[in-house]
Amino acid sequence: MQAGRTGMGNKKTHAGPVLVTGGSGFIGAHLVSAFAGGFETYYTFLSRPVRDLAGAEGVQVDVVDGSAIAKLIDAIHPRVILHAAALPDFNRCASNPNEARKVNVEGSENVAQCAARVSARLVLLSTDLVFPGTSSFYTEYDTPAPCCAYGTTKLAAERAASRACENLLIARLSLTYGRNLTGSKSHVEGVAERLREGQQVLLFDDEYRTPIYVGDVAKVLLELAFRDDARGVLHLGGPQRVSRYELGTVIARLLSSPEDLVVPISSDNGGFLEPRPKDCSLQSVRLSAWWQAPMASPVVGLSAMFALPGRT
Repeated sequence: MQAGRTGMGNKKTHAGPVLVTGGSGFIGAHLVSAFAGGFETYYTFLSRPVRDLAGAEGVQVDVVDGSAIAKLIDAIHPRVILHAAALPDFNRCASNPNEARKVNVEGSENVAQCAARVSARLVLLSTDLVFPGTSSFYTEYDTPAPCCAYGTTKLAAERAASRACENLLIARLSLTYGRNLTGSKSHVEGVAERLREGQQVLLFDDEYRTPIYVGDVAKVLLELAFRDDARGVLHLGGPQRVSRYELGTVIARLLSSPEDLVVPISSDNGGFLEPRPKDCSLQSVRLSAWWQAPMASPVVGLSAMFALPGRT
């Protein structure tokens, strides 16, 4: 575990170490930040660590390399593993199905097998794109039927992890927004930057999701990570079904930018290599068993993101 490590203090808690795979990604970095505040926390990165993730130790490991990830997990012996490493690029998954399968399916299977061997609890991050997009407000009890390569590999990852690891929580996330802690800009930050500069932004008006603030994702998973009774599939989405265009108009209003800078377009004209599901809005019927606080609406979540005065 020496090569590619970044430093961490000697912080420890009775709960045992936490490992976040893909900790240098958008969601993974927020999970690392949340857990590092109270737990001995490690994260994997593929090419470069995140400089500002204080209190966590980064290790350069590719989850596709089964022996390497096994060596890391055997050395850390984590109590909880949050598997956020993935290949989420829609077109890249479509054009490189073998690569997508290696990362999303085989990588998840490698991590799940290691988790089971060291008796670690596994939280697998998945996606709303496991659904075909022909309905609204899919629940945990609806049957997945992905229509795209990315969704297909993520569903296969869910099934592979379920076969390998018994103590498993599958968190299917809707479109997740917030600040990027890794040094790059998130999609929403890019939209905000263009609006502040008075530039037009083209956003889909025919693709619906239930966007969730990344801070809420981190809070919920921080609460459920050590809850061994929280198992199976759990949907995490925000309270409102909106299109990216509608989300863009909320951003414009919050930033006092002209709303007509946000231009609606069809996702059919988005340059995708395969059709995208039109409505993957989620509803969670299981979350209330463990979590009572409401998820932030887009106005509240975006206001928090932009450090604006509290809104409802």
